[in-house]
Amino acid sequence: YYNVPVSINMLSKTDALDISLFPNPAKDKINFAANGNSLAGGLCIRVIDMLGKERMRQTVFNNKAVLNISQLPVGVYILLYSRNGDKLASKAFIKE
Repeated sequence: YYNVPVSINMLSKTDALDISLFPNPAKDKINFAANGNSLAGGLCIRVIDMLGKERMRQTVFNNKAVLNISQLPVGVYILLYSRNGDKLASKAFIKE
């Protein structure tokens, strides 16, 4: 028995992001679009493979961006979105 504190960070509606990725599946580039909270201060986007390895990291300051994924091998990836270390959202995409 371990006494380990556990916490859950709740996001307010003002922190919520509605994120779109397209096209999905993608070959060379994937478009990112965020609706909702301002991206002031930047949004960290991390691409994680199915083994949990970070394959790419980029900070975006606009509600739209294009990510160059041409160097990634074919597979399924997770995009993790965070700001100031707080996870805001995640989306999966397929690299053809």
